[in-house]
Amino acid sequence: MIPLAAGVRVRIAGIGSMGKVHRVRRRLFINRLVFPFVTRVRALSFTHKNYLVREEKIPAGKIVIVPNGIEAERFLPGAGTLLLREALGLHEKQPVAGIVAMLRPEKGHETFLRAAARVLEKIPDARFLIIGEGAERARLEALASGLGMNGKVHFLGVREDIPALLNLMDVAVLSSRPVVETLSNAVLEYMAAAKPVVSTRVGSLAEQIEEGKTGYLVAPGDSEAMAEKITELLGNPSRASEMGKAGRLKVLGSYTLEGMIRQMENLFETLLQGAAK
Repeated sequence: MIPLAAGVRVRIAGIGSMGKVHRVRRRLFINRLVFPFVTRVRALSFTHKNYLVREEKIPAGKIVIVPNGIEAERFLPGAGTLLLREALGLHEKQPVAGIVAMLRPEKGHETFLRAAARVLEKIPDARFLIIGEGAERARLEALASGLGMNGKVHFLGVREDIPALLNLMDVAVLSSRPVVETLSNAVLEYMAAAKPVVSTRVGSLAEQIEEGKTGYLVAPGDSEAMAEKITELLGNPSRASEMGKAGRLKVLGSYTLEGMIRQMENLFETLLQGAAK
């Protein structure tokens, strides 16, 4: 309301999620008070826009889609990982799958762990990285132990060397539950690092991941299907490499930080020119 009272001609609001269950009612109430005075609402994807129209009753004409962008050059594929492998106790050609996500219930790490246990039945030499920290760590460590995966799953906590860890992986995974992901920056980073992605079909992931081209999508909670896709990619390095390269090209074409900034600048300029008339 302050920008309106101050005479600000263009007001853009951004919504970064598709609703967290315990916050939806409060946010809906606030949004319906504020959004009549907003010039545009930024959505992150077509799926996100449809959600905002359907669930939050924002007029479609008021919504503009500007996806997130990342610094793709930070995730250049192919950097040497030998020392990092040695530090983690991995041999040079040991197959690795991993996930980067906070250890919260909605990230569905148990699906990843149960999938990992199935992968080990086919590829006993495989190893798994869980990068991130959170309240779920003790429960997930206990689950990994209960599944007989001590020494085969590495809980790495918060790390500053995410690009290097992604380069070490052969397959990158996201196991989130529904109504969590809008546009996953983790998946954009996976793709920028030229890694094939196996993800649950939630949020806008079907827009980010081209099925069979840059990765695979499975139903939330379906550890068997997730294991099947991880096993396929770990067992076919050339196929995994091909999908990873396609993913990086998609990020460079549609999800760079520079592209996002350019779209936002163009949006402001267009709206300001209209407001000046």
